Amino acid sequence: MRVFGWKMTSEEKESTHVKKKTKSPRSLRKTRTDTFVHSTLDMKIILILLIVSISFIVACSKTDTAHKTENTQAVTKPKYFCPMHPQVTSDKPGICPICQMDLVLPGDEHEMESVTDSSALLALSTRQQVLADVRTVEVKKEQMSQTLRLAGTFVPAEFAQRTIIARVSGRVERLFVRQSGERVREGQPLYEVYSPALLQAQSDYLLTLKSVAQSVLQEAQPDGVPSSHTPKPERMRGIAAKARERLLLLGMTNAQIDAITQSGEPQTRVIIQSPFSGTVTQKNIVEGASLQEGATLFDLADFSTVWNLAEVFEYGISALRIGQRVTMSIAAYPGETFAGKISFISPILNATTRTVSVRIEAPNPHGKLRPGMFSTTELTREIPSAITVPEESVILSGRQAVVWVQESKDDGQGKGVFRAQSVTLGVRSGGKYQVLSGLHEGDIVAASGGFLLDSEHRLRGGTVAK
Repeated sequence: MRVFGWKMTSEEKESTHVKKKTKSPRSLRKTRTDTFVHSTLDMKIILILLIVSISFIVACSKTDTAHKTENTQAVTKPKYFCPMHPQVTSDKPGICPICQMDLVLPGDEHEMESVTDSSALLALSTRQQVLADVRTVEVKKEQMSQTLRLAGTFVPAEFAQRTIIARVSGRVERLFVRQSGERVREGQPLYEVYSPALLQAQSDYLLTLKSVAQSVLQEAQPDGVPSSHTPKPERMRGIAAKARERLLLLGMTNAQIDAITQSGEPQTRVIIQSPFSGTVTQKNIVEGASLQEGATLFDLADFSTVWNLAEVFEYGISALRIGQRVTMSIAAYPGETFAGKISFISPILNATTRTVSVRIEAPNPHGKLRPGMFSTTELTREIPSAITVPEESVILSGRQAVVWVQESKDDGQGKGVFRAQSVTLGVRSGGKYQVLSGLHEGDIVAASGGFLLDSEHRLRGGTVAK
């Protein structure tokens, strides 16, 4: 290589090459600055490209959402539905497969809807009334009877139960009634007793009779002057009468007393007879046993009249009357009824069963009605004149009873108008309700289909006329 006409030696070339490779610090700083500037520019470019890309994506997303909204709005259309079964829907008019009613659009004024300003009214076309099985009847006043069926149990009548006790102490020599369940007649021998007390009472009675005879004889003497120690006959007769009464109280009969009066000798053993008739329900005496005065020997019950105890729920209390006639039936004699009458109505309500006890007195001349038997008792109460409606007409919802009253057969558009009317109910009998208030004679009410009317009415948010 030549420099200004002279040629560089090899050493010079090598020295020059080394100088080129070895740069100065200034040159290095410049190089680094240029590199940083280029890097900063590249980052700005990348950031700009990123911002542009995000903006483009957002714009595309909004465009897609707008297109989807438009498509959704274009696809979503009002659907036809069944007024009675809202879950049945269709894109076109048709008939409900469940109730066969026409499908309608939401808010369609030509289908079943509330009419006028009162939300208690509902209008139905003739077709809708047929499909809903709406039938109407006229409200009338008629005679009504309330029949109650009660479950009862026969028990012995309390007034027909007796207890026979030992009136004197002693010993049972013989026993004539040996088992429970035996039928006993009045005057029938029960047992024979040996009693020192009864024997002494007989002796006292006979002694007074002798005193009466002596006083009579003394008074009848010819001189007519009675002894001062002899009692007057009237006084002795009174003492004898009291002695006889004592024997009666100790269990002897008039015939037995007359027998010892004639014989003049007391009876060592006395037969005690039954003071009344009945069936032995309990026997507490055995032959040869000792008797203590006041001990219970027999329990008797007369089943010629029995009681029937029945329970009546609260709603039937108003139908009960003292002396009211009833009929009873039992499983032992199917097809046969027995008469009775109410003799007592309990003034207390059973808080557990919510019933009132009723006592029915029933004659039992043939003994067919046995204590412990179950019975079905029927009683009827006549209601002379009452406004009645069929049970199907009444919609019971909580505390309210509603009847649908037909306002008009045609509202000018070929529809019948019905009003939801609140009513107060009385008794229920024979498939009808007694209406105390809310209806008048001559009103036309829906006898059937009221449930469907009420369902649609509630879906519409209607009210009930008071």
